[in-house]
Amino acid sequence: MDTLTSSQLTALAQTKFGDSINLNVNKATNIADNAVRINIMDGNGNVVKSLDWNRNGATKGNNVGSQINGNWTLNNIDQQSIQNQINNTLSNSGYYLNLSNDQVAQIAQATFGGSVYLYANSNVTASQALRINLYGQNGQYIGYTDFTRSGATNGTSVGYYSNGVWNISDADANTILNQINSVLSANGYQTVGNTLTTAQRTQIAQGVFGGSISLTGYNSQTQNNYSTIVPNTSYTTNGNTLYKAMQQTTDSYANGPIVFPNAQDPTQNFNVSAQAVYENTNNARTNLVASLKASKDGTFLISKAQLADMNSEILNSVKDNYYYKKPNTSLSFTTGPQGTPFTGSQLTNYITATGSDLATLNSPVYPVITRDPDADKPGADPTSTKITIEWHHFEYDYDQTNPQNGTNGYPVNAYWKNKDVLGETKSY
Repeated sequence: MDTLTSSQLTALAQTKFGDSINLNVNKATNIADNAVRINIMDGNGNVVKSLDWNRNGATKGNNVGSQINGNWTLNNIDQQSIQNQINNTLSNSGYYLNLSNDQVAQIAQATFGGSVYLYANSNVTASQALRINLYGQNGQYIGYTDFTRSGATNGTSVGYYSNGVWNISDADANTILNQINSVLSANGYQTVGNTLTTAQRTQIAQGVFGGSISLTGYNSQTQNNYSTIVPNTSYTTNGNTLYKAMQQTTDSYANGPIVFPNAQDPTQNFNVSAQAVYENTNNARTNLVASLKASKDGTFLISKAQLADMNSEILNSVKDNYYYKKPNTSLSFTTGPQGTPFTGSQLTNYITATGSDLATLNSPVYPVITRDPDADKPGADPTSTKITIEWHHFEYDYDQTNPQNGTNGYPVNAYWKNKDVLGETKSY
């Protein structure tokens, strides 16, 4: 048999000499030389599950972990691997085990070819509590906190649903945040400032009393965390100025296709890019100009309305896109650890710093194609019609009058003014 459990040892200790005791034993399977057996016990010391965790190349008798400054520990990869195997083993068992620092030390001191005993927790959570499990950015379990509310009913939501949004009260949010920060601080992780994110409030609100949720992404004390700068630009609708996020692209020219009929065979279409038109690749511009001048039975192959649609589609492929002249310029910004604040001035200094290409962003170049309006008059000769192609781009200049404060580790909006810039113009 394998090693006696703690409950069996207790029973033996309480037995008098001359008395008898019955112990239920199971035939133990052999433990591989490169494995350690982790026996998981309930609160009474009864083994409910066992698993063998192995490491390729491990030698029997060697410790699973290592001792650093007098403390036994596991490396992050091994700890996460063991935790994952424990989670899988206990799935649907009614128990869970999130390794504590003491349990990590127990496993670290165990030897390959040997075994270790750990206590699990019951999945039964108090009916008036929501258990909030906390995990680091590498998936490592940190700890948990139970949020309770007097009079709460098992199975009811912690928060409320209003106007299509789940949320919790500010009072509950502050209580939960303080509890989370206590767990993080006690385990060597960064606290998260003075607010929960919208996503976290939503997740907590949807949790139920008697249940549990998991919050992830917390950093150890030594790590800085980066915020992603989200460029926004303004637009006007119904007289109001609004903002929307821009999309990044590496295209120098509008990437939407320009489709037009072949002047020689109108049943066939050309499909070309803006760059091909500019460079006249494979006669793309020549064919476009010919199609714009071509007519059949006194009617242009490309009508005025079709030309307007063409220009509109080209413009829509460019709107709210931007690209960097220096692709290595980064949208990642940080002033310190996760959850610590930064000011709009600090963000502005980063965006406008010498050598940065963020202060001015440019859209891809796009064509605006026009046909001489006189060409539509009766008696006009289509073949002598003038076709003009203007090359434009949007220039986005960072708005230093609207700097945004933010929190390290979370996205931050920044705002750019836009203007249309006319470049090269040619007629054909």
